[in-house]
Amino acid sequence: MKYYSLSTNKGFSCIGAKCPDTCCAGWYIDVDKQTGDSYLKEDGEFGDKLRASIVPFSKQYRIKLDEAGRCPMLTDKNLCEIYQNLGKDKMCTVCKTYPRFIIAVTENCSFAGYSLSCPEAAGRLLSQKEPAKISLYEKEEDMPVSKEKQEHFDNLMAGLKLSLGILQYRKLSITERLRLLIFFNDMYEGCLKRGGNGEELLRTFSDVKQLESISASLKSMEKNPLKLTKFLLAVCHEILYFQGGGRLKRISDGIAGIICSCGAERFDLQGTLRHIRNKKYEIRFEQYLSYYLYFCYMNAMPDYDIMECVAEVVHMYCIHACFLAVLTEEKGSRLSFEEQIAVYTAAARALQHNKESKERLRKICEEEGFMKTEELLALL
Repeated sequence: MKYYSLSTNKGFSCIGAKCPDTCCAGWYIDVDKQTGDSYLKEDGEFGDKLRASIVPFSKQYRIKLDEAGRCPMLTDKNLCEIYQNLGKDKMCTVCKTYPRFIIAVTENCSFAGYSLSCPEAAGRLLSQKEPAKISLYEKEEDMPVSKEKQEHFDNLMAGLKLSLGILQYRKLSITERLRLLIFFNDMYEGCLKRGGNGEELLRTFSDVKQLESISASLKSMEKNPLKLTKFLLAVCHEILYFQGGGRLKRISDGIAGIICSCGAERFDLQGTLRHIRNKKYEIRFEQYLSYYLYFCYMNAMPDYDIMECVAEVVHMYCIHACFLAVLTEEKGSRLSFEEQIAVYTAAARALQHNKESKERLRKICEEEGFMKTEELLALL
């Protein structure tokens, strides 16, 4: 088994009570059956508290949150009573591993990383200045994998590495890089689905001069503010539907307000971003988009549905860009690094970890045509 990771993942460790947020509030916490069964057998007063705090759920268990939406095992200092009383080994799998994730791509390969719903993980990612690279960080005994599946993996890995290179070409703006990302992967997906290996495309888009020439030609493509407006309003509706309140509801109201004030036909995302356009923001967008591409690109296994993954990356850019722009306008000055991290973590919880939310948003994008190449280019 081979384990891959991004270079930006190095050095993470939980900061516990120093964290500005907590991973033990605001969402459900599932407990694996083995750990839940052991909680039911604990003795004493703490055992009674454990038993009162969990309920059976889908062949395992789930922790009942208190009225404030917090885990009842969470102390006033945001420390875990299970950890304090029973030790790390007695924590459930979710609590022991979060925010780490492992995505099994084939029987012989997995991608590892950290969820941006964790402020410390998001902060570490967004503070990196060097471009993110994929590296093999651990290798165990290989498992057998079919020749066809290995070929699919190799082709997708080549596409992912080239796509990261496009996102990290800092002579171009983020939107120019995203247009190139869409254009390359649309052709690469088509080539792979026709039985080709995409070698010529990989060579072309690896050539800096060719890359800049293609980027210049894409600038002439017409933008469609109405498409972007429709997309963003759909997102706002979904956030309101799932969140019901808080920071993201306020941001959603802000996006709708900006669109209404300038008119749907004249709404310009890049104009809205004028307050936050600088090198630091561009690099942070780059790191986030590189992370998200890494997170979802290999989901194209086994049918080479690459553009579904690329569409998700473009959608996330539009959403985060508007979130940051609205908060900046609301504040009247640039957001602090901590305020930016809060936006990324809140959005990750609402749109990356909420399965129902992702499915509803995806359905809307499919129904309205926001998954198609031409529509994605129009959004930018």
